[in-house]
Parts: sequence; structure tokens; C-alpha cells
Amino acid sequence: MSEEKMQVIPSVGIYVENKKGELLLVKSHKWNDKYVVPAGKIKYGETAVQAVERELYEEVGMKAKSVEFVDNIDMIKDPEFIYKPEAHYVSRRFQVIVSNTDVVLNDEAESFEWVQPEEILKRDDVVTIVKDYVKQHMLSKENKSSQGGLTFGRKTNKKIAELELQLEEYKSGWQRAQADYQNLQAEIDKKKSEWVKMSELQVLSDFMPVYDNFKKAFAHHPELDVENENDKKIKNWIDGVGYIMKQFGDVLKNFDIEEIKTIGEKFNPEMHEALGEEESEEEEGTILKEVDVGYMMKGKVIKVAKVIIAK
Repeated sequence: MSEEKMQVIPSVGIYVENKKGELLLVKSHKWNDKYVVPAGKIKYGETAVQAVERELYEEVGMKAKSVEFVDNIDMIKDPEFIYKPEAHYVSRRFQVIVSNTDVVLNDEAESFEWVQPEEILKRDDVVTIVKDYVKQHMLSKENKSSQGGLTFGRKTNKKIAELELQLEEYKSGWQRAQADYQNLQAEIDKKKSEWVKMSELQVLSDFMPVYDNFKKAFAHHPELDVENENDKKIKNWIDGVGYIMKQFGDVLKNFDIEEIKTIGEKFNPEMHEALGEEESEEEEGTILKEVDVGYMMKGKVIKVAKVIIAK
């Protein structure tokens, strides 16, 4: 073939590493059944990155997560490439991170392996251009691309693994902190509710003796003659005071406080305190008199009633 008929073919070489720092190699009949990396021609109208994404998916069934340019190389009549031994390829090589490492081969490759860089250099069934890449970009002490600042090889994968581990730790820490905060918030809300109830009970406990004394005093108002004009005025005053006493009782009811039933009820040590006994025709243990009022709040005894019972 004359030089005038020779064409320069643009192509891409795709270097994929997993989290262990292993490089993906595929066995190809185009390379005399040696191992190489996924690669292919750049089609008319597509960019090199688009070619990488297409070839990667077609050859090994992977989707590129990120694509970073590494360098350019020339493949001029490469003796290992038996598919087109006279060809001149200009290959742009890319470091690729994939979304998953599940390999699905097409008919261009016979098999695949994930291989550590050091092992690649020892093997005779790996093509030279891949070994050169390993030496230059994966095992180099400087490990920098010609563009400056981009790091490749195991160092990159190790850093990515470290960052992923840190991210997982930060995420777990945040989740624990979030759970702790929610538990703390629930505990604070519970405590607030308890503090409100305790405050209410304290105020009501101070209020109840006043109400009891009010009722006792009111119960001893004198008998009045409704025909007597002066007694009528006193009765009106007593009715007014009785209304105030009713308002006191309504306040207690609004807080679900109710008086404990006593006279005629059976003595219950959980609600009643017996101050004495009297002879009676009533059944033994029946409450005969109420000495001091008892109260319950939402079904819970907050003050026992003091009583006299039958014996």
C-alpha cells in the first residue's frame, strides 16, 4: 500500500480501574488473542468523549461516570495489532470512572480480567501499549498528566476509596445525630408537657383548700325569712356568693378535676382516708360523713377524701 493511500485513523483507548486499583483488560482476536483495554475508532460527527462512552458500553456494557483525558499516542504499523497491521492510528487515551463494574462483553472480546498494575508488567499476554501506560501513568512516582494536576492510577483510586469511606462515615454520623436530635426533641416535648401538668397541679393544689374552706363557710349561712325585706337583701348576697363558689368549681372542672364521692359510698383506701368509725345501721365500711373533700384529676387521685365510716 502506497503512502498516498494510507489514512490516519483517530481512535480512543479506555482505561478503567476498579476500587482495588485493578485495570480492566479484555482478550481480543484483533491483537492476536492478547489482552488490551477497550478501544475503538472515533466516528464521523462524534467527539472523543462520545466515542469513549459509546465504545465502553458496546464492548463491555459499562456506563461512564466521568471521563478524563490522559494523553495521545501513535500506533504506526503496530506488529501486535493483526487486524490492520498497516494502519496508522492516533489514539487518545482516557481514564474512565464507571457507575458499576459489571462486565458484559460483545463479540469483539473473548474474555476479560481485572489485573493489578504490577501483575500486568509481568505478563506476556498483555500488549505493549498497555504496559507502557501502566509504567507511565499508574506506577510513576510523579503520577501526573501532561495537562497538570490530574492524578491517575492506584493513587487516584485509593483517594476515591478514602473519600467514599469518609463520606459514608459522615453520612452515618449525620444520621445518628439526626436520630439523637429527634429523640431529644421528643424528650423535651414530653418534659414540657410534664412541667405544664406539674405547674397546673401545683397551682390547683394551692387553690383547692381555699375552695374547700369557701364551701364549708357557705354551708353555714343562716336560715332566712324570705318575707322579711332585710333577709331578702341578705339572701341576694348569699346567692351572689354561691354563684362565685360555683365559678370556683367550674374552674376545677375545666382542668378535669372532680370531687371524690364519699357519703353512701363503700370505703376505698385508694381514694378515702378513714379518720374514725361510728355505730350505724349501714353496712360496715360505708362512708357516713365527709370530713375533708378529696379530688381526682383525669382519673388519678391527687387528694384523698377524709371520712368517717360505719362499723
